[in-house]
Amino acid sequence: MPPFRTAQEQLAAMFGCHDPDLLTERVSALDFDGRRVPIACATLLLEGGTDALVKPGSQSAFREGNTNPRSCLKSWPDGEQTIGDGTVLLGDSQAGSSQPKL
Repeated sequence: MPPFRTAQEQLAAMFGCHDPDLLTERVSALDFDGRRVPIACATLLLEGGTDALVKPGSQSAFREGNTNPRSCLKSWPDGEQTIGDGTVLLGDSQAGSSQPKL
């Protein structure tokens, strides 16, 4: 559960629940387990190292069970919740590919 009052209020409204223990249980049910439900397609994961809502390393669950060699995790050590810090991912225009260059 995020330690921020506004995030907790938004989650409470989303789940229609204000009991802290029940809300934590419902939010925890959203945790992804890539070993149980693997992702087969190429997956680009983005992660900010200073994200106050999602701990660094949390995106690794999306790599577990994913055997696609094109899958990758891109981290910004100083990145926050949103990646609006001037970082741009460029697509490869050759051969019509839109795979990001990282």
